[in-house]
Amino acid sequence: MAMSPPPSAAQTAQVTGAAPVAPADTDQNIIALWLAQRPPTTTRSYRAALRYLQQAAPGVELRDIRLPHLQAFAQSLRGMKLSSQGTVVGAVQSLFAFACKIDYLATNPAVLLKRPGHQRNIAERIVDEADIRRLITLTTNPRNAVLLRLAYVSGLRIAELSALRWRHLGPREGGGAVLSVIGKGTRLRHIFLPEHMWTALSALRNGVHDDAPVFLSREGHPLAKQTMHNIAKQAARRAGLPPTFSMHWCRHAHASHAMDHGAPIHLVQQTLGHALLATTARYVHCKPGTSSAEFISPC
Repeated sequence: MAMSPPPSAAQTAQVTGAAPVAPADTDQNIIALWLAQRPPTTTRSYRAALRYLQQAAPGVELRDIRLPHLQAFAQSLRGMKLSSQGTVVGAVQSLFAFACKIDYLATNPAVLLKRPGHQRNIAERIVDEADIRRLITLTTNPRNAVLLRLAYVSGLRIAELSALRWRHLGPREGGGAVLSVIGKGTRLRHIFLPEHMWTALSALRNGVHDDAPVFLSREGHPLAKQTMHNIAKQAARRAGLPPTFSMHWCRHAHASHAMDHGAPIHLVQQTLGHALLATTARYVHCKPGTSSAEFISPC
């Protein structure tokens, strides 16, 4: 992006908690603030998304981007999978929302963009409880079965599962366990695990030290995300689930099934580590066969 006038240093510091930025601010400074403290994988994904915007509006400052630029940007994504288009559009919307929040932009034209296939993709990725049970039951490797089970019960992201250490887990008074995890944006959250999950996890430990990974490779290293991805794919084949199944589908299932059983939406938000309640609410909206009218007493 090109050079642009800055927000006031006081405004930036007040909203972000960061030190005041230099007076001669640019789009790149705003992008750096927006990406600050995000995980490396998210940062790479967001920067890749911005390249599509820059290609559609070469040399145009953020403040000068209008709906025609964004329409050209969205058009340039045709040919991608709908889920990939949604990811790219969502990243650009996130940047514009942040720039408005710190008063770098007066208006947000990106709110006019729709995320292609976003809602439909979530609905397609939610499997039944019977499918999840079959997925786990047909996995005979003890480590892999506990991995899939924890992914579903806790709703952890695959990166969080890979980074999990025994020091992040501890028994809870009254039974079960507390799992402490630092997720996206370095936000700490605590997840209370039921007794059956704690028992299954404890059976894997075999006396290793607190800093050891919960899920170990054959070489004794933390189980890589790609290996976890392969485990989920193999389990899905055995269970007769779609070939597009991934570990993240366990997280989708957690959100949907928990709310099906009456879990409050804010509790599901806290467990999954969603920054916005609207993100969690997608799992309510993706169930077209239900409505709140069914919960109204006859009159």
